[in-house]
Amino acid sequence: MFMNNKGTTALIIPIVNPVLRLFPNDRLGRTAPVLCISLAANISEIETPIGSTLNAVAIVYFVGEQAISFGGWMAFWVPFCICLLAIALILLVDLKPSR
Repeated sequence: MFMNNKGTTALIIPIVNPVLRLFPNDRLGRTAPVLCISLAANISEIETPIGSTLNAVAIVYFVGEQAISFGGWMAFWVPFCICLLAIALILLVDLKPSR
């Protein structure tokens, strides 16, 4: 949540790689966890102003009466991201069912 999406994915994939080697050699067993990591990283990048450079640029333009704080940004986007993660989970389960 406090790193950008590319950094998070680059950090987590090498950690998960030894675990993925324990899965069967079919595509499903190795594809679904990598998709989960990528989706979660991309969805969670909008949760905080520092999650993406574009968020930091956007928050600079909210000045005066429209000024938004770090906590205000998160109060708006965290519930939205939780809904997006739930939708992503449902889609992954439907598109990549386990055998």
